[in-house]
Formats: sequence, structure tokens, C-alpha cells
Amino acid sequence: MPGLKLNFAEVKEQSFETIPAGEYTTILTGAEVKEVKNPKDDAPANPQMVNWEFTIQATGNATHDKFADRKVWTNTTLYGGGMGRLKNLLSSLNEKVDADYNLNPQALIGKTVKIKVRVRPANGEYPERNDISGWANPEGTSKTASKSMLP
Repeated sequence: MPGLKLNFAEVKEQSFETIPAGEYTTILTGAEVKEVKNPKDDAPANPQMVNWEFTIQATGNATHDKFADRKVWTNTTLYGGGMGRLKNLLSSLNEKVDADYNLNPQALIGKTVKIKVRVRPANGEYPERNDISGWANPEGTSKTASKSMLP
């Protein structure tokens, strides 16, 4: 079988260097509801979560703009402690979160939110990586995310 001929002339190598801790203006660019694969004991029957994707935007800050167009991901479970994290995120997206709220993650795509990025140190299982530790609405009111659900 012959090899595949590829042209890399205009392809940029992707960087996966850790983003420095700080606050970044982002656009919510993806949201997908999924089943929790390894739920803990406090999970209800058929536990679900939302995987969120944020894309960092250029703002004129040279340090942060170096990471423009980079993606940062997190998730929120739709039960237990994840509900507090989700409420903080929704409030930061300027959603009115009442007792009854109809969550439609796809309808939130395109909204602006500031994320607080932290750097989690490497351990024996995972390399150094980024995590979202909180959110702020575009006007700057901070919401601290509770415990991360990332590995």
C-alpha cells in the first residue's frame, strides 16, 4: 500500500503548553450533554453532565493575547456539587437562574464569559494541566467554581 502524500506547507504546529493562571475573556464555543461514565455513590440514576468548551479571545493584553483562540474545557455534573458549579457558570453568562430553569446548553453558545484559569501541577498520573476555577460575567462580577470535575 503506498503512503499518503500530505502537504504541510501552510499548517501551523499546535501548542499544548499550559496557559498561565489568570482571568481570560472567552466565548462559549461548545456544550454537549453526556452520560457520566463512572458516577460516584451520590449520583442519581442515569447521571448526566455538560462538557463545556471555551475559546480565549484577544483583548489587547499581550500576555493573554498570546493564547487567543486556545480552547479550555471543563464539565459540570447535573446533580450534587456540580449543580452549584453550573449555577455559577449560568449566572456569569447573565442567565436568570430561578428555582425552575430550562437548561439548553446549545442556546448558550456564542456568549461571552471570563474564565479563571489555574495550573494544576503534574502528579504521577497526569502532566501539568489547566483547570477552570471560576467564572465572571463580562462586567466583572466573579463566581468561584467549586471543585473541578476534571481528572
